[in-house]
Parts: sequence; structure tokens; C-alpha cells
Amino acid sequence: MSSFKKKTINALKDKGRAIVDMSDPKLCGGLEDNEKGWENVIRSGFGIIETDYSVELAEYLRQTTNKRANLMSLIQNAESLNINTYSNDSAKHLSETLKKAKDDTSNLKTPLSEIKQSSYDLQEAIYNLQIRTKADEYKERNKVIIIVSFLAIFVVVLGGYFLFRKRPPKK
Repeated sequence: MSSFKKKTINALKDKGRAIVDMSDPKLCGGLEDNEKGWENVIRSGFGIIETDYSVELAEYLRQTTNKRANLMSLIQNAESLNINTYSNDSAKHLSETLKKAKDDTSNLKTPLSEIKQSSYDLQEAIYNLQIRTKADEYKERNKVIIIVSFLAIFVVVLGGYFLFRKRPPKK
């Protein structure tokens, strides 16, 4: 959540890089000059941060870059998995988590804490994949049988309607 007004953010959106002075909370929406404050301004789209803690900010940005690279590697590993060998639920969870991780790596406004969370979530989704069982295969087969049966009944009923409907006598 940003401390800056939406009007201010929207006015600057896609217009270039914006600078924020974090050295005085009065100049940056009351935010502190620390990791939490930096995450807030990065998420808001500010690309240049003036700070009294340049060494700490540089370390934060280095960690962000490294964690983003690690997450991208984890994404490649997850994409190489054959999800057809896993249960539908666990494969679906992996796919959803993978999409979020991709979004986070492609968005340069994603702060370090969210990149760490996406990395953790993706690791958990991979770890929690469950091998497809015979019961899963039966469920899938039964779904197909039900759908095909429904369609067959529909075709028979529709055919019967057209075949046996009363037609006006021919003159």
C-alpha cells in the first residue's frame, strides 16, 4: 500500500523516472528511510531514491536483484516439470503459483519481500506436488464418461424431438 496519493502516482505514471527524498519523512509521505519505506516507494514506481543510508539501500537493491535471479531459475525448474504426472489439484496450485512468480519477476516494482514470498510459495508448490494416482485417473475418466453420456442423451432427445414432432398435415 502506497503512502502517496493515487492522483500523484497517476500523474507520474509512465512519464519517466521519479525521485523521492527519503532523508526527511516530511518529503516522502511520512515514510521512514529504511527497507520498509524503500519497498513502499519502489512499489509506487519511484526509480530514484535519495537516502541517508546509501550503503544499506545498495545492499537491499543487490539482494533484490539476486533474489529475482534465483526466482527466475526456480521458475525455469518448475516449468521443466511434467505436470501431467501430478494430481490435478497440486498441478493447478503449481500453475497458479508459477504465474504469480512470473508476474513478480517481470515487474521491476516488485519489492524484495514479495520476491522472497513468491520464491517461498513456488518452492512449497513444487515440494507439495503429489504424484497422480489411479484414483485421480478414475476421476478424470469418469468426468469424460459423464460428459460423453450427457452429450449422447442430448443428441438422442434432440433427434427424437425432430423425428417425432407433430407436423401440420400437407395439403
